[in-house]
Amino acid sequence: MLIAVLWLAVSTARGAESAEQEPVGGVHPCDQYSSAMVNVRYYKDLLATRNPEASDEQRAFQKKSLDLNIARAARAKAVCLAGSDSLSQTFRDEEKRAREEERRERSARDERERRSKLPGVRIGMTALQVVEGSNWGRPNYTRRLTTAQGIREQWVYGGGRFLYFSDGKLVAIEE
Repeated sequence: MLIAVLWLAVSTARGAESAEQEPVGGVHPCDQYSSAMVNVRYYKDLLATRNPEASDEQRAFQKKSLDLNIARAARAKAVCLAGSDSLSQTFRDEEKRAREEERRERSARDERERRSKLPGVRIGMTALQVVEGSNWGRPNYTRRLTTAQGIREQWVYGGGRFLYFSDGKLVAIEE
């Protein structure tokens, strides 16, 4: 998604400047950069999944392809930026967004990993204990019912998982 936004921003920004830079091999350097970054993202994701079925030879090929695309992106970016101040600013803005997105993804991945090490839920836990001290975390959404007998809540998670609270204490777990 981000690469598509980058391509759109670059294509828009270079508008009138495209006459100043001749495409190399029939493809504009900014498009070459965008294409290389799509490949970089693909190989990073592929290597990050650590597919157990992939052989050492396949992983070595994926790592080499990642390195080649990183170098290709760097060269294309340098050529693209050489002729335009507005493109330079566009790339700085897009790279800042890309770094921020990567930081958010890394943070979410770290949070998932941290949660996976936490214990499950137990009857009698409070809502705060479930959110902060269990691997269930925050629900997708909650339903609340207030009656004369007290407050009842249903916490809805994905995959048919539910937690039921009565007056702030966990009373039922549905998996």
